[in-house]
Amino acid sequence: MSDSEEDLHFPEEIQPVRRQRGLRWLAILWGFLLFLVFCPTLLLTYWFPSELVRPELEAQLSELLEGVVRIRSLSFNLLTGLELTDVEFTRQQEPLVKLGGLTLDYSLWELLQQRLRVKEVRIEGVTVSLNLPGIQVVPAPPRVFLCSGRYLYRKVLSSSMTGLVS
Repeated sequence: MSDSEEDLHFPEEIQPVRRQRGLRWLAILWGFLLFLVFCPTLLLTYWFPSELVRPELEAQLSELLEGVVRIRSLSFNLLTGLELTDVEFTRQQEPLVKLGGLTLDYSLWELLQQRLRVKEVRIEGVTVSLNLPGIQVVPAPPRVFLCSGRYLYRKVLSSSMTGLVS
C-alpha cells in the first residue's frame, strides 16, 4: 500500500467521535425546530392581544347577526382553540341569547393549510329569551311511552285522534 491509501483509512477511534458529533448536530437541529414551534405557541397563548381582537369580533358578529353582540373576555390557544366567555346577543334592546362560555376547537393542521375547520363547539350556560307577541299558548301533546312494544298514552285521546292510532 502506498502512503496515500493509508491516509484515506481512518483509525477506529475517530469513527465514534464522528458519530457522536453527528448525533449532537441532529439533537441541536431538533431542539431548534421544537423551539420554533413552541415559542409562537407560548407567545400566542400568553400574550394574545385579546383586547384588540375582541372589539373587532364583536363588530363583525353584530353586523352578521343584525344585532348587538357583547363578549366579556376572549382567550386563544394555538393548540386548543378559541374561548369566549359571557357572550350576549341583543336585538332591539332585548337580550335574546346569553352564553356563559363558547369554545371553538379547530383542526390545527388544516389551519396551517389556510383552511378553517371547526372540530368541536362547546356551549355552556345558555339562556334564551323569547318575546313572541300574539302567540297563543297551546297545551303540550299527550306523552307517548313505549312499553313491551305497545304505545301507552298519558292522556285520553280524543275521538278524532283514535283513527290515527293502530
